[in-house]
Amino acid sequence: MVEKVSNTLMAIEHDKEWSNPFHLKVAFGAVLAALLFVACVDIVANPFAIYGTNIIPRPPGMYEKKFMLYDEFQPPPNALILSNSHIMTFDPDIVEQITGERCFNFWLPGACTETYYAILRMVLEQKHDDIDLIIVGTGIEALHPALPIQPEARFLPEISQYFIHDRFGQANIFDKIGLLFTIGQLRQAAALILVNLCHRLDEDYHPGQVKLEYFPNGMTLQASAEADIAAGTFNLDERIRARLRSVRYTEEGPVIKGWTGPSKIREEYWIDFLKLCRENNIQVYVFMSPVHPLLLDLAAEEHTDNMFAQADEFIRTTTEEYGGVYRDYLHPESWGGDPDLFYDEIHMREANSDILLRHLLADYEPGHDTEDN
Repeated sequence: MVEKVSNTLMAIEHDKEWSNPFHLKVAFGAVLAALLFVACVDIVANPFAIYGTNIIPRPPGMYEKKFMLYDEFQPPPNALILSNSHIMTFDPDIVEQITGERCFNFWLPGACTETYYAILRMVLEQKHDDIDLIIVGTGIEALHPALPIQPEARFLPEISQYFIHDRFGQANIFDKIGLLFTIGQLRQAAALILVNLCHRLDEDYHPGQVKLEYFPNGMTLQASAEADIAAGTFNLDERIRARLRSVRYTEEGPVIKGWTGPSKIREEYWIDFLKLCRENNIQVYVFMSPVHPLLLDLAAEEHTDNMFAQADEFIRTTTEEYGGVYRDYLHPESWGGDPDLFYDEIHMREANSDILLRHLLADYEPGHDTEDN
């Protein structure tokens, strides 16, 4: 009996030892220290340029880069190409050859209808540029209900001020604080610190080949893919199939499984964009961005290929209602494109882009009234 009581008392003392507030304080302190360390790293590195610190040199973000290129493109353009990275290889020089309008390719990563609207308002109201023609490459991403506003765009007041239909469009102080503790920003911050450290140790250090090559008119090529093509090591089929197995297109991915019909908010932005074009006498040429047949096959297998038809119906109807020209170029063969001239399932090489532009603008008439087209 005495031994049982003794064992019970020892167990109680053991439990007391582990439930001692000191241990909780140590655990809480460790977690707090880790969070503070992550926040300090993010503030010092400032990879997205949102905290006002310039301690570590950093290259401009992709949105910053395009804004800089646009400001340097003088004299200002009279024509714009708007879309996401699908149309990065579209050459504005071809637009100028056909239309006589000086053109800039204002593609932006993750651009959706809110981006088209915001960029146009920025160009008209802040830059005071006279735009006569806009070419828009759109698709399911532009109206997608499951894809958020591009994070970088939310922190740039030049355009985020025009995200008027979405209460999450403008980033606030709480967003900036919350971003301090995200894995994504920490990864970018750590990479930036590592690259700068390596440069200090070896001035000739280069962290791999530049992925994108920007041209002054906004056109952009995938430099790494172009290098593989030149070396004869580029395997398009293998690359596409690998990307189609990524989380972007799998059962958990947002692109196919997340489609529940066009976003009502993004439909509003699109209507406002078309109204703004009409109010400023801007001719609008809109096309459904092409995708590789392998992606169309995947959508058919998942029984979600109707999403292309839904996007097509809305964009076509509204574009023509507001006097624009619309073309469904989803299937490359419909405009003479070559499925072999892709970087992957959604990004075309320059030769395909040239064919599409010439097909789209074949009936272009300077200053014609698109409402009667």
